Amino acid sequence: MSKGAAGTIPVYRSVAEIPDGFGPAVGAIGNFDGVHRGHRRILSAVVEEARALGMRAVAITFDPHPQHFLRPEEAPKLITPIAERLRLLAESGVDAWLVLPFDAELAGLSAREFVREILVERLGVHALHEAEIFVLDIAPRRELRS
Repeated sequence: MSKGAAGTIPVYRSVAEIPDGFGPAVGAIGNFDGVHRGHRRILSAVVEEARALGMRAVAITFDPHPQHFLRPEEAPKLITPIAERLRLLAESGVDAWLVLPFDAELAGLSAREFVREILVERLGVHALHEAEIFVLDIAPRRELRS
């Protein structure tokens, strides 16, 4: 675990770094590239909901961008490197950041496994906010319905 830009927000760089009993939490998931007003609104909503429920607010992102691993030829050129994203979003009010290394192990999880093992079991997420264009692209979407 490292500290965020302000030195106060924990940044977990793997699932193993998440402390036992982290949750309950409200989460935001996305790439947060460009750090625009929409990202700030999502994080603000997460913090507001978490505070109202007496939970932690956590933001979950990936490094590298999943497309760089899954379809490098189609991967977007990133606007903001991860260190700069964390610095720019340090004042968002979230209690912690999880920066997941997007690799073969993570890509091999089904959507159901990702949600159960990482979001629910490790982070204790009870509610999740996501950007409109975010897609849980680590497994076929049909798995989320059953």
